[in-house]
Amino acid sequence: MLIEPPRPTNEPTPFRICVIGGGWAGSRQIEAVAELASDVEVLALVDPDVEHATGVAARFGIGSVYDDYRSILSDDTIDAVSVCTPHDSHRDIAIQAAEAGKHVLCEKPLALSVQDGVEMNEVAERHGITLFVAENECYTAQARFLKTGLSEIVGELLHVSVRSGFRSPDFGYSGRRAWLTQPEHGGTDTWTLQGVHTIAQIRFAFGEIEQVFMSPHSGASFRRRNLNASMTGTLVLEGGVAINLIQTSEVDFGDLRTYDIYGSEGSIAVNSNGYRLLGSVAADFVPFPSTGLSSYAREIRAFVANVRGEQSGPTTGRSELQTLAVIQAGYESARDRSVVRLFS
Repeated sequence: MLIEPPRPTNEPTPFRICVIGGGWAGSRQIEAVAELASDVEVLALVDPDVEHATGVAARFGIGSVYDDYRSILSDDTIDAVSVCTPHDSHRDIAIQAAEAGKHVLCEKPLALSVQDGVEMNEVAERHGITLFVAENECYTAQARFLKTGLSEIVGELLHVSVRSGFRSPDFGYSGRRAWLTQPEHGGTDTWTLQGVHTIAQIRFAFGEIEQVFMSPHSGASFRRRNLNASMTGTLVLEGGVAINLIQTSEVDFGDLRTYDIYGSEGSIAVNSNGYRLLGSVAADFVPFPSTGLSSYAREIRAFVANVRGEQSGPTTGRSELQTLAVIQAGYESARDRSVVRLFS
C-alpha cells in the first residue's frame, strides 16, 4: 500500500473542486484553475458522456470521472462543485450540493427564475455554504475601469448608452452547445444568454437598477421565430441616471460595440480593450493594461476567497439573484409594454 507523506504544516490545504459538465464552460473553468497555478485543483469531472469526459480529464490531468453528479456528493475529499450544465438543471444540482455540504460555483444565469434563485440562496445559507456565480464579465479590465476609472474623466455621471451583441440570423450553436438556444433543453434567447453578462457588468460598474423598460424586436432576416432577436430599452439606476441598452443577435456593431458614457466633465467610449474620449477630433484610443490572468481565472480565485472568508463578492449568489431579477423584469416589461419597478 502506498502511503503518502504528510503535507508540511505551512503548506495550505488544496481547495478541491469537482466540475459538473465537461462542455465548453466546464473546460474553460478547468483551464482557469490551471492558470492560477496555486492551491486550487480540479479533483473530478462529471458528465453523462463518459467517453467525452474521459478525454477532457486526460487532457487536463484530472484523476476521476463520473457519469452522475450524485456520485460525488458524499465524497469528503471534494470541497466544492462547479455547475456547468444546462440552465434548467442549475437549481436542483446546486440545492443538492449545498445540502451535501459542498460549496457551489454556478455558471450564469444563476437559474431560469427568480423564485428558483431565491430557493438556491436560502438552502445555501441554511447550510452555511457559499453560493457563487461564474459571471466572468465582472472580472474583466473593462469592468474594473468602468467601476473605478470613470469619475476623473467624466465627472458626474449623467447618461450611459450600451450596445451589446452581434449578428447571428440563425442564432444557434453546434454540437454539445446546441442546447444553449433550444428552450426545450434549457436554452434561451440573447436577453438571458448574453444579456445576463451585460446586466451583471452594468450593476457591478454603476450600481443597482431600479426601473426596467424593455421592448423585443425580431427583424425579417432573423430566422429563429421562437426567440427574441433583440431587446431594446431603458434601465434607470437608483440615483436616477438612465441607461439606454440594446442587447441583440441581429446587428453587427463592429467597433460600435461600446459603452458610451456622458458626464459633467467629459464623455467617453469604452469597449472590452480600452477607451477613447468623445467630442475630440481624432482622440487617441487608450488600451487597458494587461491583467495577466483571464477573467475566468479571476472569478475562480474570487470564489475560493469567498469560501475562505478572505473577501466578499462581487458575484455572490445574492448579488446575481438581482441580475436575474433585472432579466426577468425585462421579459415582464416586454410582455406588458410597461415599466417594471424593482425594490418597490
